[in-house]
Amino acid sequence: MKKLLISVLLVLIAGLACTYLFLPSAIFIEESTSINSSSRALFRQFSNSKNLKKWWPGTIIVKDKVPHYLFNDNDYQITPVDYTLFSARIKGPDSILQTRIYFFAVNIDSTQLLWTAKKQVSLNPVERINVYLATRKLKKDMSFLLEKFRQYYVKPESLYGMKITIGPVVDTSMIAIFGVSTIYPTDKTLFNQVAKLQAYALSKGAVQSGYPMVNINTDHLNAIKYEVALPINKVINSSAEVIQKRLPPGRILMSEVIGGTNTIEKAITSIKNYGYDHKFNMYVIPFFALNAERLTEADTSKRVTKIFCPIF
Repeated sequence: MKKLLISVLLVLIAGLACTYLFLPSAIFIEESTSINSSSRALFRQFSNSKNLKKWWPGTIIVKDKVPHYLFNDNDYQITPVDYTLFSARIKGPDSILQTRIYFFAVNIDSTQLLWTAKKQVSLNPVERINVYLATRKLKKDMSFLLEKFRQYYVKPESLYGMKITIGPVVDTSMIAIFGVSTIYPTDKTLFNQVAKLQAYALSKGAVQSGYPMVNINTDHLNAIKYEVALPINKVINSSAEVIQKRLPPGRILMSEVIGGTNTIEKAITSIKNYGYDHKFNMYVIPFFALNAERLTEADTSKRVTKIFCPIF
């Protein structure tokens, strides 16, 4: 009996020794993933709680206007710190862990995400084992969440809400009319301007060579400025109202959306973001094509509109 007690005691002592030898006083967690996308675009998506809903695999609730992201018995609160770093507070059943998520730009189209955490462990051997097992589970969860984020945002359409392509500038010669309004210009107003441009081009022996193009600027106080341009097949002189314009041969960003004014405005913002994210020189404000369907299709949710932005 005495030998049995001594054996049990030795096993317990050996177990305690192993606990302190092989389970460190501080546990580090580090998970990472790489995404073939712009770091600026990814950070913009991660900063917006509405966008996190698109890929978060768990439940999302709001308490006191603060979103809480729930997954596998843990409550995540994610807060931006600066343009490359987020703080992620993870509250589990028995503990709270402060973690950090870093966005490292590898190049223009590649980003590495690094999620790190450090947990100090008690001297209590039982608690040390429990913390070790819990952090192992959390490490798997962090890896899983990063992979869900990567899978969703590896597609450019998820980053910008539409497919964006790059092509050559086709129409380099055009004429334009500028206007100012206190209200958002109607299709009738825009097509009236197109008619003026078409008549002027015809009077100068020029032919329309593409869709009319429109840019509407709502950034000015108490006024909305707009420009209507018409691609033509040759260079002609300006008049008091009609301005001759040239686009340098080069490349142009292109996209297509279905919807009304709000959809077009969002698409223009997205195509500008794409240009900024990829460090293109956008020497012309983005514009949309004005096709005749706008006059015949009363349901704006069915209208197809092409968006363009010339780049260097």
